[in-house]
Amino acid sequence: MRQGILLRTCGIYVLLFVLLVLAACTGQREEAPSPDKSSVTVEVKNLRFVPDELRVKRGTTVVWVNRDPFAHTVTFSDGSFDERLERGGSTTRSFSEPGRYEYTCKIHPSMKGVVIVE
Repeated sequence: MRQGILLRTCGIYVLLFVLLVLAACTGQREEAPSPDKSSVTVEVKNLRFVPDELRVKRGTTVVWVNRDPFAHTVTFSDGSFDERLERGGSTTRSFSEPGRYEYTCKIHPSMKGVVIVE
């Protein structure tokens, strides 16, 4: 009798675990931000800028949000912008002039991104 109760209990736990795994795997897909919006977001996660290349129209504001558990920077190669992003932090920059704006993370130099303003 105890074996039957134990098997049913284990079966319930296995079923709950499978349902939990399936729920975690069926999250919403991320979509690339639309370049027609007045504000777009770049996520900083897994030691990457996502997306790492962004095309926007003049007047667009870009928001960088740090999803990593440690700090990063958003540092433009022309020296016009250098902001530290703490864990969970964000920063913004508006782009009014067309051009190619390359940036990196000073803490993790392999992280690179570019905003192309049309």
